[in-house]
Amino acid sequence: LGGDFNLTRDQQYLANAVGSPLPYLPFACKEENQKFAEMILSAESPLDDAKAAMVWTKFVDGVNIMPKFDSHIRSHRVKFDRNQRVRQCVDNMKSGQALLDEVNDLIRPRDATTEMDVAAEVAPVDNSATTNHQVPMPPQIGLSHTWTQVRPAQSLPAPSLEGLSHNSFHSVGNQAVGNNFSQSLLGHGKHCLRC
Repeated sequence: LGGDFNLTRDQQYLANAVGSPLPYLPFACKEENQKFAEMILSAESPLDDAKAAMVWTKFVDGVNIMPKFDSHIRSHRVKFDRNQRVRQCVDNMKSGQALLDEVNDLIRPRDATTEMDVAAEVAPVDNSATTNHQVPMPPQIGLSHTWTQVRPAQSLPAPSLEGLSHNSFHSVGNQAVGNNFSQSLLGHGKHCLRC
């Protein structure tokens, strides 16, 4: 790498620190990510990160694509592999999702109405007419089963009597812990030896 590069002061400092005309920076821009994908997916891509860092120098232009350490290649390869697995899972799910949509269309054809229209058409439930907390679903949805009505939550249980102590102190291992315990332990008008 030779030539005059238009570097910022920070980039020039980093380049001088490693003794290189360009700084070794992690992957940061779209062009670097695209070149990395091309390099990794090519047949002649080395598996060793140090060799891959040497191959990467062919793509360095000093403007958008900067040289990389082998640690940069290693960490970016891990992210790239993870993202490739996610893309493959999504692609594999697309065929399954299309099949599921087809089966759902056979079971229940889709109406022109949206869910918002259906929700607006549902009348309020009359609780006096229902039994066993079963509410029939509105006929607009097209399913034949019933929904279970949600019951209100019960209140919290009352605390135990031990938790309702109004004393400003407690006795723990024959030691009084808390505030103003000397008067309560010694009685009115009496003082401990330290007071």
